[in-house]
Amino acid sequence: MKVHLLEMRRAGIALHRKQVFDRFNHGNLGELTISESTDQGLHRLVHLARFTRGTYEETLFEPRLLWMNEGRFMLTGFQRRKTEGGIVEYAQSWLCLTEQVPDMPEGR
Repeated sequence: MKVHLLEMRRAGIALHRKQVFDRFNHGNLGELTISESTDQGLHRLVHLARFTRGTYEETLFEPRLLWMNEGRFMLTGFQRRKTEGGIVEYAQSWLCLTEQVPDMPEGR
């Protein structure tokens, strides 16, 4: 499904509401899919929400739908990042807008 995605946290730290909706925070336009897969690190099946735009991809592990209304919904779960010290997992929430999502330019 095509969505306009706004992340509600940066590296696990909650953003203030005005930072999320700041005119300079445009979010990302892309495709959202939710599936189930085997996770090698956790050694079990996990639910995944994948957001892709061209070669850019973000994954939200164990997503839960918090609320949905009027063309918007909120998913919460955790993300992983590779750092110099190893893999870091942190809480994340995605605000997904589905109404009036502009078409994505080709090749991006």
